[in-house]
Amino acid sequence: FEDLNEPPKGLTYHVGCTGSGGPGSIVDMMPVTYTTGGVTSYGHVQDVAMITDTCKVNFTDNSDWRGSMVLTTVVPSGSSPTLSASAGASAGDPTKTCIQPDHTYLLTLYDMNVAAKFASSNTTFMTGGDFAFAAGSSSTEKIEHWGMTVYADGTVDLTAQHDFYACGYAGNSFLGIDNFRYIKQVIPMNEKDRIAEVN
Repeated sequence: FEDLNEPPKGLTYHVGCTGSGGPGSIVDMMPVTYTTGGVTSYGHVQDVAMITDTCKVNFTDNSDWRGSMVLTTVVPSGSSPTLSASAGASAGDPTKTCIQPDHTYLLTLYDMNVAAKFASSNTTFMTGGDFAFAAGSSSTEKIEHWGMTVYADGTVDLTAQHDFYACGYAGNSFLGIDNFRYIKQVIPMNEKDRIAEVN
């Protein structure tokens, strides 16, 4: 899978990490590259689903995923997260205008740890473990996220230097607030508690 320069659109890829690496090895989500006259430029992966039950997933520098879904259910062998992303990677709509076809879903059974700029806009994270969102590369850098959604069974760690906005929000709307700043924390009720409450 890593050797595909540009995965064809509209397909679901079932990726396995076996052989010398063994289960729990990392599959790198590589950037789409084009070289013309010795100059390398970058494209993006569009409308792809990638599913794995044996690989950790890492989005490398310059990888750009739009309108796609990535799912890993691998059981980690150590403390490293099962989904990670470097500072130069991005998921969702990079224009930050909430273009719906670019909405991207990233799902893991265990922990996620992503770089500050990774969630551009219209990005949904869902994890059965902890979610960590790194700070920007400098103390003065402000990073905007539009329409980002996080679901986590564990802790959610959102560091400083981030601004969160809702898609479609207009500053002069009837809400009467200058910026949309809203984080909702929910502790889900498990099935055992729900049944006990009903009975």
